[in-house]
Parts: sequence; C-alpha cells; structure tokens
Amino acid sequence: MVISMAGLIALAALIHKESIRDLYILNAVLGFGLLGFQPFACQSLVEMTFPVQESISVNMMMVLGQLFGLIGNYICTAKCNNFLLKNS
Repeated sequence: MVISMAGLIALAALIHKESIRDLYILNAVLGFGLLGFQPFACQSLVEMTFPVQESISVNMMMVLGQLFGLIGNYICTAKCNNFLLKNS
C-alpha cells in the first residue's frame, strides 16, 4: 500500500513534467503497488454484489479495468506524441 500511494503521489506531482521516462517509471511503480489489491478488490466486489454470480461480477470488473486501461493508453500516447512533436 505504501508503494502504490507513493507512486500515485509522485505521479500526480510529475504528470505535467516533460520527462516521459519518469512517467513510465512511476506508472510501473504504481502498477506494481496496486497489483496486491486485486484479490481484495475481487472478494469485496463479490460480497457487495451477492445475488449476482461471482463470475459476472469479476468479469465486469476486468472489462471495466481493460476499458480504463485503453482510455489511459490513448491519453498517454497523445501526451507522448505531443512531447515528441515539441522536441523535434
């Protein structure tokens, strides 16, 4: 939890910086720190949506995670392309 919070705070502080390398490193730290929360998130989701089957709840969580990742990928790609155009 400490790793993910430190990565999130550093990422929020450096999001408008010009160093793409730092953003990649902080995204990797944030992903590594949040990986341990997945079993707790799945169990909590299953308990909160009790009448619904477990597989439906967990699969919807995974699909939404993939959609947020896709949107984040487009945003990061646009930021990288903007960075490359500025420095060309």
